[in-house]
Amino acid sequence: GKVGLDEVDAQGAITVVNKYGDVDMADIRAGSLAATLDAGSINIDAITAKGELAVVNRYGKIGIDEAAAGSLKIELDAGNLLAGNIKAGALSVDNDYGDIGIDRLELTGMGEIKSDTGNVDISLSMDEGDLSYEFDAAVGKVAVDGKDCARSIINRAAGAKASLNVNAKFGNITARFVR
Repeated sequence: GKVGLDEVDAQGAITVVNKYGDVDMADIRAGSLAATLDAGSINIDAITAKGELAVVNRYGKIGIDEAAAGSLKIELDAGNLLAGNIKAGALSVDNDYGDIGIDRLELTGMGEIKSDTGNVDISLSMDEGDLSYEFDAAVGKVAVDGKDCARSIINRAAGAKASLNVNAKFGNITARFVR
């Protein structure tokens, strides 16, 4: 069935579990939030979690528009991630089969994005000098700000505020710095 959660302000933890169907959440503030779905779509709009925001979808899509969290953890077995306006202290994204698209990511700590089969397309709302990064596409290409970098690039920025490692086994990595 379908699960909807709208306009919730909780100091503690919120946990949402659904086997099959959709999970829609909007205008949520919580200490932490976990959403788990076996098959269907998870749609998140305007979520703030002081601690961890964990989203797991085995088979389907995850859509996130505007999320802020101390730590953001996303897991997909098969499906696409489309996210925008993301602010996170720590970031972990793991997708076995499907594309990862993150628009306007602002990271203040350590981040890691792993894709076994699928492309990774990210735009970063930060200056390039504020981010140390390593992008590696084992079977694919890497491009940063429109410049092709073959299969990998490493940038260790002195005084960086955050770090991001992106690994795509079978797929391309495209990254852009936007302000």
